[in-house]
Amino acid sequence: MGGKEIHLREIQGHTQGDTIAWLPGARVLVAGDLVTTADSIPVIVNYADGGSWLALESALDELAAYDFDYLIGGHGPVISKSELLTFRQKVSGIIARVRTLVRQGSDREAIAAALLAEFNWGGGLATGNIPDMMQELK
Repeated sequence: MGGKEIHLREIQGHTQGDTIAWLPGARVLVAGDLVTTADSIPVIVNYADGGSWLALESALDELAAYDFDYLIGGHGPVISKSELLTFRQKVSGIIARVRTLVRQGSDREAIAAALLAEFNWGGGLATGNIPDMMQELK
C-alpha cells in the first residue's frame, strides 16, 4: 500500500467506541470527537454512550504518541502536535480541578463557575457534563 496506508484504532474517550485513523504516509491523524479544536465548541464526554473523562485523558496521551504533522478533530480547524499537547493539558487541568472541587464539597454551580473562569469551559453544552463528571471524578 505504501503511502496510502491507513491504520484504524478503536479507543474509549468521548464515547466507548471512538475511532482514530492514522495515515503515516501523510503524517495525518484523524481523531474525530476525541478532539475539539475550536474554543467555541467545548470538549464533552458522552456518558450515555460509554464515554469517560479519565478515558479521554488516556486517549489523548495515546494520540500524543503518534508522530504526526496534522490532526483533524471532530470540530474546529486542523491542528499541529503542539496544539494537541495544549488541548491535552486543558483536559487534564479540567479533570484535576473538578476532582479537587468535588473533594472540597463544591456544588455543580460552583464547579461550573470555576471551570468557566479558569478554562473557558463549563457553560452551554458543557454544563450537562458536570453532574456525571462529579460522579466519575470524586
